Amino acid sequence: MNENVPGKKLTKKGFTLIEILIVMGIVGALATGIIIAIKPGARFAQMRDMKRKENLERIYSAIQNKLLSEGGAWIGCEEIPFEPTFIGKGEGNYDLYSCLVPTYLSKELYDPKDGNAENSGYEIWRTGLGEIGLRAKRERPPGYIIVGALPTLPIVTTLEPKNITDVSAETGGKVHHRGDSEVSERGVVYDTMPRPTIEDRKITAGSGLGEFEVTLSFLEPETTYYVRAYAINESGVAYGPEYSFKTQTPTFPRITTKEASNIRVHSAVLNGEILSLGMYTSVSAYFQYRKKGESGWPNETSKILVGQTGPFSQIISGLDEETTYEFRFLADYTDGRIEGEILEFTTLSTDPVVKTLEAQDVTWNSATLKGDLVSLGIYSQVDVYFLSRKVGEASWLMTGLQTKTAPGEFLAQISNLTEETQYEFKAVAGYDGKKVEGDVLVFSTTSIPPPSVETLNAISRVEPGLLEVTFKGNLIDLGGYSSVEGYFRYRKKGETGWQE
Repeated sequence: MNENVPGKKLTKKGFTLIEILIVMGIVGALATGIIIAIKPGARFAQMRDMKRKENLERIYSAIQNKLLSEGGAWIGCEEIPFEPTFIGKGEGNYDLYSCLVPTYLSKELYDPKDGNAENSGYEIWRTGLGEIGLRAKRERPPGYIIVGALPTLPIVTTLEPKNITDVSAETGGKVHHRGDSEVSERGVVYDTMPRPTIEDRKITAGSGLGEFEVTLSFLEPETTYYVRAYAINESGVAYGPEYSFKTQTPTFPRITTKEASNIRVHSAVLNGEILSLGMYTSVSAYFQYRKKGESGWPNETSKILVGQTGPFSQIISGLDEETTYEFRFLADYTDGRIEGEILEFTTLSTDPVVKTLEAQDVTWNSATLKGDLVSLGIYSQVDVYFLSRKVGEASWLMTGLQTKTAPGEFLAQISNLTEETQYEFKAVAGYDGKKVEGDVLVFSTTSIPPPSVETLNAISRVEPGLLEVTFKGNLIDLGGYSSVEGYFRYRKKGETGWQE
């Protein structure tokens, strides 16, 4: 029994700060034990993942220290592979630890779950730019723990430029690893400024893995260029190491043979280009030509003194019809002669040549026929036209004549056709009472297009004893018909039948 005694102070004893801290520690320990007891596997997996990340960071730091101490070189060890490869002494793995332990790393580090000396459980790779990447499989959530360079982009290296002249150089690259998706494009980029990209000058060289070579042409003499290979996948663009080279001082002239043009029955235009005069102020430019199969070069054009680079052309005549000729571009200079590649062309027939091309703008009742007058032969003008008919019919219908004085395409429209029907046609060229015909081609007319109509909002008028509704519509197009009947259908909402 408690009694209140006048003049006596009552006190209640509480917990001290030390006692509270002790209790909180006990509760925390118990809670941790409960969590571990409830999900021990998840907790241990998280602890192993933390250890993996710690190990990768230690390995990465050791690699960087070795590179720094050796001036960026990787001395006394095999090159780090481009494709992700397991670290370890086992077959097919990369023995990294023999390069790091004990100088840069105190001991070999393995995956805490199943790593060993043969296979540490950790992978290593390097990019085309020399960046190092490491990864380990993560347990929670499943995936990878990555330190350093990401393995998503392709890995590509650049081939060192070679055969450098005053106007050209050979280079290329090699795609070692595709990354996380297929390599859709590869090639080289180059420019007169460092670090060129695909936004600068580039030469594509296919797709996929492997080595490729390209030739850089039309370069400026005595100029420094920067070049590097590239590869593209769905994740982006990867570049290889950059090389620089300087084109040579011009010495000898450089030329190239170009395709012949304006080829006729008995004549043609031969083309070439002077790429560089070298150390000379001028060259004598000309062509040699012969019938294909002949030995030597019995025919030669006149020599023209040229004092600048650029295109060069000459007309030759007196050729035989329908004959294949070979030709080459040449340039004489003070100390010798340079020869271009050998190309060929075939002269045309004396008769006109016409081709039938695919019909266009085909509808249900009309079409545009198309042809090409390839050559007039020896004639100054020819009349061209088309013949057409339904497939299976005996007689042809003829379009109007068109007089042509130069090669080129020509058109004619035909109408009043039958819908959903096959027609055949051919281009024809008439000359000197004779004619030549192109191949017979076929097209099919379409079905008749239906009219196009839209329903507009109705207008209603309500008065005492009167309810009036006006329906509205819009006839947009008659389609393939000359006239149509317009009307409305209506019903109460929910009914199945219509009233007109």
